[in-house]
Amino acid sequence: MRYIPKILLSWLIISAFLFKLTGCLPTAHKNEPEKEPITERIQYDVSIQSDDQDLHWWVNNIEGSKREPFVKWLLDAAYSGKHQAYDYFNKPLSIDDVKSLGIDTTFVTLMREVPPYDEYDTIVIQQYDYRDIAKVRFLEEWYFGDGGQVIQKKVLGVAPVLVRKYGDEEYNEVLFWIYFDEDYPDAM
Repeated sequence: MRYIPKILLSWLIISAFLFKLTGCLPTAHKNEPEKEPITERIQYDVSIQSDDQDLHWWVNNIEGSKREPFVKWLLDAAYSGKHQAYDYFNKPLSIDDVKSLGIDTTFVTLMREVPPYDEYDTIVIQQYDYRDIAKVRFLEEWYFGDGGQVIQKKVLGVAPVLVRKYGDEEYNEVLFWIYFDEDYPDAM
């Protein structure tokens, strides 16, 4: 058997120890449980304001004393520039752009209520406020945590949603997105 110099042997032992130490550590922090991804991205709407009196108060609803501060915080975060707001296509919005959202200007032709019932053209301007936000759209990551015993969520972004009514139809209008993850919206 060949003689291996002590310095080389020491170097091999230290290298093997460091390799084992760094190569066998889990990717998560030691104190964090392993997370198994369910989905990296899921988007859905949550109703926060219900008009249905037959439901429990918490179904499709956040109680008003909690809902109003939440919606005001969300709008203020974008209006003040504390959080960058993005449009539906993830283009950054200026503060002025954000403040102009929720204003609906419509050119309409109406008929006078008295004879000879002439038609006339007018502009109708409707401005929505925080009380008109009926939904919030979430963008999240979902994981199995704690060895598959629980489902964990990470909120990546949130958007206030107006429910617009045109005739008998309702349409959801996303005002803007705010992202809480540094990778978004670039990761989209």
